[in-house]
Amino acid sequence: MIAKKNITLLLPFAFFLLLTIAALAQSQTTGGIAGTVKYRTGAVIAGAEVTVTSRATGDARKITTNEVGAFSATFLAPGEYRVTVTANGFFMAVAKVKLQVNEMSTAITQMNNSGDTLKNSPSAFA
Repeated sequence: MIAKKNITLLLPFAFFLLLTIAALAQSQTTGGIAGTVKYRTGAVIAGAEVTVTSRATGDARKITTNEVGAFSATFLAPGEYRVTVTANGFFMAVAKVKLQVNEMSTAITQMNNSGDTLKNSPSAFA
């Protein structure tokens, strides 16, 4: 009888706790940068090294593009980032990204083996 009463008293608390955890999970305070690295002809570049560096803290995250040239850096704090892309036989490409809360910036990086070029989507780079 006492155990049943304790369970009844704990149910509202457990329900409140569950709602609080769900609310916190939805209040995301990070964003991400994702994109595709391509050659100027449109061919994807697998194995390119993408470095995403926070301009505020200097923290850097290195990602290697997959077989379709895609990369993704998630759970980044809002702010300005420097994105550099290097690949064998190509010049380094560099771009600035301003990341907002809950934003997933996307970019298509085009590399040139005879000079630096960077083509990007207007929403991703400033």
